[in-house]
Amino acid sequence: MLFFKLSTLGFSPYVIMTRKYTQIDGSIAYELTGLSVDIVKLVCEKMNLTTFVLAPQQDFNLETVVKHFGEFEDGLSDVLTGTIPLLPVVVTSSFDATIPYLYEKSKLFVPCPKAIPGTEKILTTFSLSVWLAIGLVLLLTANVFWCASNGPYRSVYNETHTYQSLTYSFQNAWDVLLAVSVPQQPTNSSLRVFFFV
Repeated sequence: MLFFKLSTLGFSPYVIMTRKYTQIDGSIAYELTGLSVDIVKLVCEKMNLTTFVLAPQQDFNLETVVKHFGEFEDGLSDVLTGTIPLLPVVVTSSFDATIPYLYEKSKLFVPCPKAIPGTEKILTTFSLSVWLAIGLVLLLTANVFWCASNGPYRSVYNETHTYQSLTYSFQNAWDVLLAVSVPQQPTNSSLRVFFFV
């Protein structure tokens, strides 16, 4: 009578261990059932083959898969059945894969954090005191721009309307804060020094 060693890889309902017992000679034997195992048992029964079931592995991870394929390649098992991914890395010239009898689709759920609105991300970048300090510096800078171009002590050069208007002065201060170029360079020497600072 011919027999072969059956190695299983997978989890329920594909591989289910029904019984584990010790034989007369002291070796441990396993009785298995499941969708993948029952097909092999049916083939063995029709061909009058005896199967010797190796210890089943029911935790499915990369280390277990590599271990079982290594045992299969080394000749420690003759048939490997269960939930086996048929990938080009796995199915090589050393293995003869049969036609899959069962197809399983799986979805991977990845937990994602709750979306944070863009304004909330910006506002939580700095603390409230830092935001207030930035606002105060922005207002003071706009005020210095306006005073330097409109005050009685301004230089002989006449500044353009970009610095003589309070709204344009605020816009230029905002441009400097964001490191964006201003529409027109100042001609006043005190404004140029303030820009440099």
